[in-house]
Amino acid sequence: MELITEIDIRKLAIEYLTPGGPRKVVRKPKTDHPETHRLISHNDGHLSVRSWGEGPLVMLVHGWAANQTDMFKYVSAFVENDYCAVAIDLPAHGESTGETASLDQLADGIVAVAEHFGNFKAVVAHSVGCAATQIALTRGLNVDKAIMLASPENYENAARRFAKYRGLEDDHLEIFIQELHDLGVRTAIKSLDVVGNFQLPALIIHSVDDPVIPIASSKNISEAWSGSRFVSVNQLGHRGVLKDDAVIQTVIDFVKE
Repeated sequence: MELITEIDIRKLAIEYLTPGGPRKVVRKPKTDHPETHRLISHNDGHLSVRSWGEGPLVMLVHGWAANQTDMFKYVSAFVENDYCAVAIDLPAHGESTGETASLDQLADGIVAVAEHFGNFKAVVAHSVGCAATQIALTRGLNVDKAIMLASPENYENAARRFAKYRGLEDDHLEIFIQELHDLGVRTAIKSLDVVGNFQLPALIIHSVDDPVIPIASSKNISEAWSGSRFVSVNQLGHRGVLKDDAVIQTVIDFVKE
């Protein structure tokens, strides 16, 4: 077996914080409304944000190793229902600056966008974007409603799963977690530690067959989040909740209530 050194493990920790994914936004949502593209100053760089339509603001937050185009079907749907859809590229994603990002840094990016625009009617987030949004809600993100699509619940467990997937044995996992700590990453982040304090209405949607994040994560979050509503769907995997017309309509109806 190949010898794994602490240097190898540190490189793996940096890789874990490096989302990669598409950095150029080349598609457009299906809407006749003009697009406004803003570069919002943030931490010696910028956040790339696009908006369409007029009306109450709805923030759209993509997941890890993605960009705002993941949320474009929601853009069209919200604009058609007289909302202003605001799609963001999280730090180190899409056309926003940065190469690496922790969950805390993603959350700070969301808060920065909210501070620029003001109060949002709702936020719709997917996957890791849900976890970042939950942290942002503890840091001043002001929204009336939250929609979580395929939300994880335990950041450290996700880090450990990544390390094991990349071949680390159990006796190297603690070194990997320590390397993340040494890089300034707070890994002891659990959704259940924060959502129990939330009072805003939430809609939590997850597909039974999600191969990336188990549906139990969203069930646990919903049970802890007072006033939340849990919706189970099937045959949508991890990303189908971004495109399914029935799911999108459920989200629109919830925001309109």
